[in-house]
Amino acid sequence: MMKKKNKFTKRLTKIALVIGAEVLLFSGCLVMIYARGTGESENQGTYQENVTLGTKETNAGAEKQSSLQAGTNQDKNITSPVNEQKTAGTAQVSNNYNTVATEKMMESESETETDVNDDSAVSAAKTESEMLYVEPISQLPELPTGCEITSLTMALNYEGYDIDKEDLADNYLTKGRPGVNSYEDAFLGNPREEDSYGCFAPVIVRTANKYLTEQNSAKRAYDVSGTELEDLFDEIRAGNPVIIWGSMNIDVDIEYTDEWEIDGKLLRWPGNEHCMVLSGFDLNNETVTVCDPLREVETYDFDSFERHFKQMDKMAVVIK
Repeated sequence: MMKKKNKFTKRLTKIALVIGAEVLLFSGCLVMIYARGTGESENQGTYQENVTLGTKETNAGAEKQSSLQAGTNQDKNITSPVNEQKTAGTAQVSNNYNTVATEKMMESESETETDVNDDSAVSAAKTESEMLYVEPISQLPELPTGCEITSLTMALNYEGYDIDKEDLADNYLTKGRPGVNSYEDAFLGNPREEDSYGCFAPVIVRTANKYLTEQNSAKRAYDVSGTELEDLFDEIRAGNPVIIWGSMNIDVDIEYTDEWEIDGKLLRWPGNEHCMVLSGFDLNNETVTVCDPLREVETYDFDSFERHFKQMDKMAVVIK
């Protein structure tokens, strides 16, 4: 009886061991299957994450490339305050640089335009020849000795004032007597008379300004005596004819025919004195053009005309 019981017990033990081993084997298989499944899932997730990350990096790279092409250095993957501040600072510097560069470019263009305009102004101011259309007026027959007042009439007419030589001579010109008055203070005699003398630049300036003031004009006559002839060409370039003193005959020099003393000062009258309007010049041909009260429009050799101009102390008047 005891032997049968031991055999039965041993058989149960074997069966239990076999079942236990199979359970352990099955459990191990389950663990391996689970572990394998989890690993594949994790690997798949990692791969997917890597793929997704790779896509973001690619997009970020494209965005960065696009950003670089647009002229910015902003990194979209950097979001720290320090980097944001650096990015903002870079943008500010970039904006400031662009502003300064733009201003410099505008200044450069402005300077270039100014230089071009200045060069054009100088070129226009120093033209080789100019001609103003001054309508010639003869002093004859009404004013046989009135070349000065007739020249003033031509200059005023050119400026747009409707005045005639006789009106100026009778109503605006101050008249005096030889030996009593100076030719710088009054016309010596009367321009309607053949035996009269004439007057110098200061008298014509006062006569012109008397008329211009009466007309409420902003323009005035100026005594520019002493100016070199070539410098007077600048007035012609500016559109201002010049009342100028010279010789009645271009081939005859000035001769002093009469003299008298006034207030201790010796005055001498230049017998061949004549007044005209300088209206043009040609540096290439070395000529000047004048409106002559005795000959209308005349062109003279520069040197001959300048010689007489200097003999008359470079007297000249301009209205502007």
